[in-house]
Amino acid sequence: MSEKAKSAQDDKVLAVVATIPLVGLIMFYAMSDASDFVKHYAKQSTGLFAIWIVSFVIAIVPIVGWLVSCVLSLVVLIGWILLVIKALSGEKYSLPVVSEYLDKYMK
Repeated sequence: MSEKAKSAQDDKVLAVVATIPLVGLIMFYAMSDASDFVKHYAKQSTGLFAIWIVSFVIAIVPIVGWLVSCVLSLVVLIGWILLVIKALSGEKYSLPVVSEYLDKYMK
């Protein structure tokens, strides 16, 4: 296997690990030598982590909050699965709505 192919494979593996929400946040700031591909997925997972935190806060409100929290949690789960699939395929994918804010605040 060539060095370039091995590096691309390593980037895919690191990108999949970076999709784990809290791990992605740590990787984004701690791994200064990570590729743009890995940092992109770390940034996307940080957005999912923020949505997940919001869903927990909203769950404090009875009934309506619980329903909204369930929907947000489902969105986070689907988004995470989508990120893992796209990272494994080597494709750079941005979450709809969330990625605009992430690009703005995480540099």
